[in-house]
Amino acid sequence: MKKVCVYKCKQCDTILDSYGFLILPENILDEFFESEEKGFVYRPPIEEQRTGDIVIHRCDPVTIGVCELIGWRKIG
Repeated sequence: MKKVCVYKCKQCDTILDSYGFLILPENILDEFFESEEKGFVYRPPIEEQRTGDIVIHRCDPVTIGVCELIGWRKIG
């Protein structure tokens, strides 16, 4: 049984789980708008002071929202 993080988009209130998220390098954010994926993890380049991943979500073709961790879920 896997455990995944559950996030809520602060922009559009969509609930997402972290299963299958893509991890993006810092210079690929522009290509996010052209992708069909719904959930991504953006890791800031400052490794020493990193407090956690930043999860971004494409709400619609012109809007990106930042998600906050709201819990965990067990999946099959």
